[in-house]
Amino acid sequence: MPKTCDLLGRFRRDAGASAAVLFSLALVPVLGLTGAAVDYSNYERARSHLQDAVDSAALAAARATGGDFSEPMLATIEETARVYVRQNNHDGEEEVAVAIDPAERAVTVTATLHLKTLIAHFIGVDEFVFGAEATARLDGASDPICILALDPTLKKAIEFTGPSEVRAPNCAIHANSVADNALFKRGPGTVEAASVCAVGGHDGEFAPVPTGHCRAVLDPFPWLEIPEAKGTCDAVDLRVDAGPATLKPGHYCGGIELRKGAEVTLEPGVYLLSDGPLDLTAHSSLAGEGVTFVFHGKDGFLNVHAHGDIDVKAPTEGPLEGFVMVEDRASSEASRSFVHGDGSVRIVGTIYLPNHEMRFYGSGALNEDAEQMAIIANNIGFKGDSSSTFMTTINADYAKAGFEQPVARMPVTAALVH
Repeated sequence: MPKTCDLLGRFRRDAGASAAVLFSLALVPVLGLTGAAVDYSNYERARSHLQDAVDSAALAAARATGGDFSEPMLATIEETARVYVRQNNHDGEEEVAVAIDPAERAVTVTATLHLKTLIAHFIGVDEFVFGAEATARLDGASDPICILALDPTLKKAIEFTGPSEVRAPNCAIHANSVADNALFKRGPGTVEAASVCAVGGHDGEFAPVPTGHCRAVLDPFPWLEIPEAKGTCDAVDLRVDAGPATLKPGHYCGGIELRKGAEVTLEPGVYLLSDGPLDLTAHSSLAGEGVTFVFHGKDGFLNVHAHGDIDVKAPTEGPLEGFVMVEDRASSEASRSFVHGDGSVRIVGTIYLPNHEMRFYGSGALNEDAEQMAIIANNIGFKGDSSSTFMTTINADYAKAGFEQPVARMPVTAALVH
């Protein structure tokens, strides 16, 4: 008969062996569950990263359009989306698809990812396949800006009074001012544009009704290099009397004055006016193509009197392409430039006078057949004569005018709609 101690020893050995077997059997599901938890955690993290990458890609691609969904832009939009997915997901194995809807001004980005498992593949799960999708749509107009007032606080930053009619059928009117009446209109005239916007508010009737609380449009041409007025003067206090005359590009100290009966033709080039205006008196005329006027220093401004005729067009090539009038940012004091009606006024190009108060007065028609004009100034006003309507037409056909310079456009925002 076995001894009691032997029986107890054998029992302990058998029980230990059984426990080891049971523990080994139990370890399989424990490891499986642990592995599944690790892989699931990796999956959730990767899925979240992929969704963030797709969101940012859709927004970036929509913004990259600038409102332009034309055929030449489609490749740029798609490449922007793909680059943003790659840069923000850091995986490199994503399958990316981009759908562009010009009618809805929207971009949809879809990405699919195959994520290899670390432990779950031991139980037959080699990878997780998942995807993410985001759609971003543009909000706001993206029209080229043809009237832009830069002052951030001024009341009546863009003002329309009297019987004046301003028509800007394919471009935008925008005021940076936060004032409640940043856009102001009084009188029997009309103001029509592709879009009308202000950081602040408006007072008066516009077509369409202005959008308030718009984003400010920063100076669109900070990169523009303004020619310096240095060296000797080619002319001092130049006055052109009655009769025809031709002027050459150069440095005109004290400005240029055209007196009654003067008929001046400008040769193409840059006309630097230091400490003096470009002044057209009544019944004088000025004409030239490929010209840019640069105002420097004190009293640098434009003054076209009633019954003065001006027909000028900016260069179609070179560093000042598309700019018909600019000012020296460093030396210009706040100035006021005038264009009075009753004469023949045709200005083709961008008037870029960010420190100026720009005023258009009188009656008759201004820029009736000009392909393009943009006015960028501190503040801008149009005032009709009490006796008749002052009609101003502003177009934005840069291609027809022969200009390829960057166009200032209304700000657009992109929002996710998924």
